[in-house]
Amino acid sequence: MQILLIRHGTTLSNVQGIYAGRSNEGLTAQGMQEVSGLRAFLRQQDVAFLHCSPLRRAKETALQSCQTDHPLTLVIDEELTEMDFGRWTGLTAEEISLQFPTIWREWRSSPFRAKIPGGESLLDVQARAARWLAQVQRDGPGTTVAFTHESVIKSLICLGQVDMSGIYRSSVVPNCSVHLVQGHSLRNGTLPITRIFGVAG
Repeated sequence: MQILLIRHGTTLSNVQGIYAGRSNEGLTAQGMQEVSGLRAFLRQQDVAFLHCSPLRRAKETALQSCQTDHPLTLVIDEELTEMDFGRWTGLTAEEISLQFPTIWREWRSSPFRAKIPGGESLLDVQARAARWLAQVQRDGPGTTVAFTHESVIKSLICLGQVDMSGIYRSSVVPNCSVHLVQGHSLRNGTLPITRIFGVAG
């Protein structure tokens, strides 16, 4: 079996640089175009299981890119939802830096240490993402596809790494990109994850 982690298509918050968190917005026209490219890629995959965040932008990406060609049950998993940004939700980076300067500096320099007011920590996100990964090992043969969010994918990329904050900041997870989980357990203390598809090439 193999596991593919897919970030949802572009939303208005992505375009405007807003921390959307758990807000339930859908895809933009650009996002729908990205999904068309993703759908062509997924047609070539032996998709056996579909998992998805409960948020609208992830579900729209799943339904438009995959479920028509692969008529499978879409399993909604809370563990795949976006990070809860608490009081930062709906704000831009500039607004957050002005309203929460101390925590913002820590978020930029050491994101896994930052405690966002009223929200989750990245360690919380990483822990629930790792639990989900352990659970889907029971899915069986074929490809498991998960439609999720930037923080979930980046937190798994950082799993077991010494410099998690540095890797989190340097990792790039574009909208509608696909990351392959290479194996289901830590290898040399880390979880090998590689981007294998992006709508921009």
